[in-house]
Amino acid sequence: MAEPFRGNVFIHPMHFDAGGTLVDSDLVVVSGLTLSEAIEKQFGAGTLESGEKHCLVGTVSFVEQGKIFTRPIYRRPW
Repeated sequence: MAEPFRGNVFIHPMHFDAGGTLVDSDLVVVSGLTLSEAIEKQFGAGTLESGEKHCLVGTVSFVEQGKIFTRPIYRRPW
């Protein structure tokens, strides 16, 4: 089984004002954690990349083998 990705994870949290406009926020860089650990550290439990989605809370990017990957992160519906 392949080792989970551990490296720099670039997280861009997304916040929306009352009118639904995207409010800019700072980029967060997390190092030394797996992708799942970095997502949970920034957004808390209850976030996911796939499955039933409630609302977009941010994106996560990472570089692996010279390629940049970006994934949306959603809040899990409760």
